[in-house]
Amino acid sequence: MSGGGTQADFIMDRLIHNACELPTNETSLRKLYDSKNLKKLVDEMES
Repeated sequence: MSGGGTQADFIMDRLIHNACELPTNETSLRKLYDSKNLKKLVDEMES
C-alpha cells in the first residue's frame, strides 16, 4: 500500500485535532479501589 505513512499521519492529525483534554489528578483508580480500600469504604458507608 503506497502512502501508508501519509494516511496514518492524516488519521492521527484528525484524531488529535478533534480530541479534548480531560483534567485528571495523580490519584490512580487502581489504588483508590483496591480490595483493602474498597472494604474500608464499604464499612464506612454501612456504619
